[in-house]
Parts: sequence; structure tokens; C-alpha cells
Amino acid sequence: MNRRDVLKLLSLAGLAAVSPVGISAVSAAEPSYKGPYWIMLNAGGGWDPTILCDPKGGTLNSNGDFTDESVNHFETPLDVGPFKVAPVGWSQDFAGTQVELYTSKRFVEDHGSRILVINGVDTQTNNHEVGNRVTWSGRPNDGQPALAALVAAFGAQDKDLPLAFLSAGGYDNTAGVVALARAESNLRVVQRVAYPNVINVENLGNENDPPTNFFTQETASRIQAAQSERLKAMAAREQLPNYKTGMNALLLAREGTGSLGALADELANVDPVNVPKAFPDEFGGLDQNAFGGDFRNLLTQSQLALHAFRAGVAVAANLNIGGFDTHSNHDNDQTRQMMKLLKAYDYIWKLAKELGIDDKLYVIVGSDFGRTPYYNEGNGKDHWNTTSMILAGPQIEGNRVIGATDAKFKPMRVNPKDVSQVLPDDDKTGVRIEPHHIHRELRRLAGLEGTKLDTEWGLPGDALPLLA
Repeated sequence: MNRRDVLKLLSLAGLAAVSPVGISAVSAAEPSYKGPYWIMLNAGGGWDPTILCDPKGGTLNSNGDFTDESVNHFETPLDVGPFKVAPVGWSQDFAGTQVELYTSKRFVEDHGSRILVINGVDTQTNNHEVGNRVTWSGRPNDGQPALAALVAAFGAQDKDLPLAFLSAGGYDNTAGVVALARAESNLRVVQRVAYPNVINVENLGNENDPPTNFFTQETASRIQAAQSERLKAMAAREQLPNYKTGMNALLLAREGTGSLGALADELANVDPVNVPKAFPDEFGGLDQNAFGGDFRNLLTQSQLALHAFRAGVAVAANLNIGGFDTHSNHDNDQTRQMMKLLKAYDYIWKLAKELGIDDKLYVIVGSDFGRTPYYNEGNGKDHWNTTSMILAGPQIEGNRVIGATDAKFKPMRVNPKDVSQVLPDDDKTGVRIEPHHIHRELRRLAGLEGTKLDTEWGLPGDALPLLA
């Protein structure tokens, strides 16, 4: 059984590719995939667009307190070009000094020229599982492949890319169209797996103190060959389907030398993310865990994905940070997580530019759904069907906002022939924007429109020219 047959069998079985073990190091060659690249950045738990790109203020009573009907605890949104943003941010006290992480205003000032904000997206659900699925696949039905999986399958066709779809969480169902590779949050682990014969992988690329091996290269090659032949023989003898597919999965993992070796070589001289070093002008001198391990993990996910793109071994990646299900202490917790998300977005584009791939990169930001336009008794907000998405990439015109919601955060309609025109919700000539409208447009940009993948996993409804 050759490697391509194994890949096909895995795809049919819907299995995920696992980290290769027992393989020899392979030097990085010319990248086999050269873009475009896709990042799906998920705010897990249900974010609140009314404190970001679809701001809703509150009203004060005669005592200067916000009324119970207030959507948020701020009065007036800010205007930044074509955008309106909430006047919120997050700062934290360190040794008596208030350090600002980020603000909604700074995010739009930094990235407004590249982003398209789509407001008033009706997910038609307030269920986490369904919301996560419809946001990232375009359909609420069980078993739908994520957009990232479809894009990865399309980009990896006729290429040896078992790492085509990297995922650190969020909705990453593949429906068998592509193998799934879990994005490791520790870069050194990737190198240790890719170079099992190397004792000290941290010395890779160090000319003054080069790494040493457990065995000679000849011995390591014989071990690898023996393992491969033994596994192939075991797979050929196996009759039970589950065991056979498991054996084939292991065979694929152990023979994935090209992709993982190229990625390991790409990472040889890359230091793991250190928060103060990543942002020396803002956070220099602070502790590595100053803003929480989830923030550092999100940066590491981003770092791995972007380097995998440059190495030519990945097409799409899911990045994920949770903590947005703020049923209590909403103002503090939601804002803190939102600012981490936005600061990671800033990091993604800066690193992509440094790596020379920013002109080929798409970044899509979304969440399960939105949050209620009122506070509950625990000073939190609950689930709400209305949300927003933020899109950026080479074929997406930035500095734009499409769609809107009313004062109580209910979706308004758009003119289906001119989506820049917002209509009242009772004007039935208009259309509410739903996730499938956005996905249809993104599939078109990705080159999927009309392909077998597109028709096999079709989307409901008519198209809206959101990205035309």
C-alpha cells in the first residue's frame, strides 16, 4: 500500500493524521504549497460584538447610573473612519503601573484598512454546538465540514500535505475530505517528533554547538525501514476494519517525513513565543505569563500556523481562544478576552509580514453567536443569535462595514442587490445576512465554487454579493 492510498483511505474513514514518530529528519525543500493561506480565528463561547465593531451604548438616569435597559455600560461609541467602535480596552496593574493591552479603537486604527466587518449576522441559534458549527461551516446540520477543511482539501489536492489542515480547536470537523493535524502548542515538540534520532533538538541550527544523535544515520535508517516494513505487513494481515484503519493511520503518521521535516527545519531557528519579547515596546520587562497562559498559547498557535504556511506544508489553520461565555462579570471578563483576541490578531499580521506571506493570507474572525443586549442578575450576558464577523485577505476590500443591527441588537436587512444599503427588518424585500451567505462568498474566493467539494457540501439559499 503506497502513501497516497493510505491518505485516501484515511480521508474516507474520517481519521485525523497524528504526529509522526520514528522518522528521519528531512531537510526543507522548495515549499510544495505556496498559498493562499487561511486562518480561522475563533472566539470560543460567544463573543459580544457590541463592545467591538457593532457598539451599543447605554443611558444614564438622573443619579448618573446606567439604567436597566442599557445594552452596555458606556454611553457613546467612537467613530474611526467608516467604523464605529466601543470605547473599551483592557489595562492591568503591574508593580503600580497600568499597562494597556489593547483597545477596540487601537485595533481599528491599526487594521481598519484591511478589514471588512459584517454586522447583523443571524446565526438563528443560541446553542453553542450549533452556533459553532454554523459559523464555521455555513450550515447548522450535523457532520458538515468546516470551511478550513474544505479549503485545505482543495489546496492540498495532488500534493503530499498530511499537515494541510492544522487545528488548535474550534469547529474542525473534516467529514473525511482532508486529514486533521492537531496544532501543537509547543514548537520544540514538533522538532522532537520530526527528529527522533536527535538528542538535543534545541541545538538545531546552532553551528557552535550542533545537535548530537542517539544512533548513527545508517542505524537510524535501518530502524525506520524495519518499522515501516513491519507496520505494512501488520496492516496487510489485519481483517477487522477498525484495526486496519488504525494501522493505516499509524503508517501515514510514521511516513510523513516530508511535511513534518520541512516544518521542523522551518522552526529550527525560531524561539518559542515570549510575550514581553513579542511586544517589547508595550510589554517589555513584564512576566511571560503577564496576560495569562491562554494568550501565550494563542500566540504560539499563530506562530506555528504561519511558519507552517511559509514552509509550504499547510493550507489552513484553526486558532482558538475561549473564555467568552460570560454569564457573569461580563464587562471585565468579556473585554479582557476580546482584547487578547485582538492583540493576537495584531501579532498574526505583523509576523506574517515578517515572514513575507501577508499578501497571501486570509484571516476570518468569528464566534458561536453574540450576547444579549441586556445584563442578567449576575451582571453577565447570556446567549444571543446575532453576531458579527471580521474578514481580511488579498481579495477582500478593507475599510468597510456591511450590515447593521438596531438599538436592541437585532439584525436588520440589506438590499440583496446593493448590500451597502440597510433596510428595516420589516421590509421583506431585504435579506438578513446569515452565515451561509458569508461562506458562499468565501468559497468563491478560495476557488471552491462549482468544484466537487462545493457541490457535495452545498450551501442553502441564494448568494449575496458581500465581497463583490
